[in-house]
Amino acid sequence: MGCDVSGPLRVYLKKTARKAWFLVVFFWTACTSFSAYLPGPEEPSVPHPYPITFQADTIQDLEEAPFIPLVPGIAYTSFAIHNPPLESWAVMVDLSHPQLKIIVGPPAERPGVGRSITVRHFAEKTNSLVAINTAPFGPVSDREGEIREHIGLGIHKYELLSPPHPRYSALVITQEKTAAIIEQEVLIKDPQLLQEIPYGIGGFFTILKDGEILPYRAIRNPRSAIGVLPDKKHIILLVIDGRRRSSVGATAQETAEILRRLGARDGLLLDGGGSTTLAVKRPGEAAEVLNIPIHDNIPGKERAVGLCLGIRYTE
Repeated sequence: MGCDVSGPLRVYLKKTARKAWFLVVFFWTACTSFSAYLPGPEEPSVPHPYPITFQADTIQDLEEAPFIPLVPGIAYTSFAIHNPPLESWAVMVDLSHPQLKIIVGPPAERPGVGRSITVRHFAEKTNSLVAINTAPFGPVSDREGEIREHIGLGIHKYELLSPPHPRYSALVITQEKTAAIIEQEVLIKDPQLLQEIPYGIGGFFTILKDGEILPYRAIRNPRSAIGVLPDKKHIILLVIDGRRRSSVGATAQETAEILRRLGARDGLLLDGGGSTTLAVKRPGEAAEVLNIPIHDNIPGKERAVGLCLGIRYTE
């Protein structure tokens, strides 16, 4: 199950192929809230920016959800689950496709510090077909261009945008375009590994390991997550809306189960809450947000985040 890499990174990935880290992580409240939120009767109605393409009674029914091709190497699906009430959007990316390029950004002012940007504007500025928020950060606001301190890994073309954080996990993508979820602590213990990683994004923690769901506190929130399929060549970018009557937010375990039903073997929980945003930019068109962000508990209001992951399509 290891990645096709050499050196210390190969050794580490082999050693940790079956190791589950049962770490209860206490989220930094500046980025995502622990408090469960059930929308009240005064919640405004917000139209879907993109239609729901699949209806499911439970999470287990998602194995039937179809992915619709957007461009070669990228496919999209959206679904509503009735029990619990959840609305979600997912994009599957074939990392090995030669016309797809990975973008991690925006550029850092210095390692660990950068300027805020919405995911939608990140997609526009980098010409990414799809983009998602990644690592936690602070402080929190909807204003772009502000200083953000990143909490966890950010690497773009071997350049370290943000150093690893000892408590959290990360997605790394190798030079051979294979993906793996690892603990950031190992990168602190062996800094040489950082030199072998062309792309890396931090998140909170691993929620799915070798097809097994890891136990964490059952708290509902809007969620952003990434799944890695068994072939290590395909990843799933996932967002689940929350704090609305029609989508109450998912637990970490439910998020992991959704990733597993969509085909992932490993899964990483990214920053969530009001940061949860997935944007697409079709060739020649402006970027649009697929889900309904909810910064400051206002449906449709985007948060200006720290780091993003984008996938650019080149003709």
